[in-house]
Amino acid sequence: MYGIFALSLKVTNWCNLNCAHCRENSGRDAAIKPMPLEKVEDYISQFQELPINLSNRITIDGGEPMLPYFMGDENYIPTVLCLVSKAGAIPTIKTNGTWGNTYTNRSTVLKSLAKNAYFVGRPLTINVPVDEFHNNISGVSNIIADVVFSDYLRGALNISVSGFDTIGSVVAYARLRSDLRDKEINTVDSWNDNFVAYNDDGVGIHVETDYMSGVVRCGRAIKNHVYTENNLSTYVNKIQIDNDDNVALNYVARDNIKKQPLKTVIDSLIKSIDARTK
Repeated sequence: MYGIFALSLKVTNWCNLNCAHCRENSGRDAAIKPMPLEKVEDYISQFQELPINLSNRITIDGGEPMLPYFMGDENYIPTVLCLVSKAGAIPTIKTNGTWGNTYTNRSTVLKSLAKNAYFVGRPLTINVPVDEFHNNISGVSNIIADVVFSDYLRGALNISVSGFDTIGSVVAYARLRSDLRDKEINTVDSWNDNFVAYNDDGVGIHVETDYMSGVVRCGRAIKNHVYTENNLSTYVNKIQIDNDDNVALNYVARDNIKKQPLKTVIDSLIKSIDARTK
């Protein structure tokens, strides 16, 4: 019934956006505090000891995980990424990408991430949403363009975009491709809805797309659940831990890890979901 389990660390709930649909229950009213580094290390260690089929990819999530950069702490995210790589896992950063609107912010973040990727000897993936909710097309296209035009960034950073199989998301995706053309970035379709973005010299990157189907969105996560039509992913089950020690499995079942091991919590969440699906 269950396949691979992947870990997502929600290092902050704070977000510069305040989307009403947000399944992450994030927004500007959330506390501005990142997950302590010792907690990050502990959760990664506990995850790797779980007696289940584990993914080797760990996602750094939010809220907006780039927040520490704009609070004057440029070492937080690189340290988190080093902890992920030290554990032998592949890091992905899930961000809304609106920091891409400003050259100074974009340059600070991208160069820092690339430096870290070269330091650990492994590229990292930046995942950004492109849909009807986030209004971040310009920022995302700026990020892609900077990576395409820079040998340094291109060798260290992968870009993926995600959204939903809705008309609004399709329109936003088309706007992204159009905005890239305005920045003298050509795009051509690749396999499975992915595309290649390249400049006039023929140098470019492969942009992965992940548009989820059958997703039911029911408002902010604190009040409602978000789940697939089948309630479970048949391929990857997402374990998300936030800065308040809450653990969610596939956004369906929730518990708190305080004073109990992650294994105990996951076992409880699996039983909870199994009971709902019978």
